[in-house]
Formats: sequence, C-alpha cells, structure tokens
Amino acid sequence: MTRPQKCLLTLGLLLFAACGLYPPWVDNGYSRPQRVGWARLTAPPQGYRVEIDWARLGVLWAVTGVLTAGGVALAGKGREG
Repeated sequence: MTRPQKCLLTLGLLLFAACGLYPPWVDNGYSRPQRVGWARLTAPPQGYRVEIDWARLGVLWAVTGVLTAGGVALAGKGREG
C-alpha cells in the first residue's frame, strides 16, 4: 500500500469514527420524527424521546466507506506499470 493510500485510508477511518462519536439525533416524541441535529454520543440533545437517527448515520457511513475505498483505489492506479 502506497503512502497516499495509507493517508486516505486513515482519513476515511477517522471520519467514520467521528461520525459515530457525533451522530445525528432525532426526537420521536412528535407525530413525525423531528431532527434535532448532531451531538456527542455521551451527551445527547435534550428532548422527549431523543434517539440516534440510524438511517442518516448509516447513509453517512456508507458514503464515507465508498468514497474512502474509491480514493484508495484511485491513489493506487498511478503506481501500476
């Protein structure tokens, strides 16, 4: 693995972890779920029934994974013979 690939992989993993530590939250105490923003995992926002918005977090993790994998693959193309 080349140095640019390692840098991109590290950056992707850090972004993945940051998204998990500061996830999106939703308040399900209303007739429709209300987005209440992003907050630290250990200090969720105040609300009636605040939960992690798993759908948004899953999409964010998927996009992060695809972009990281694509960047690593493209960074390795320049070194091929």
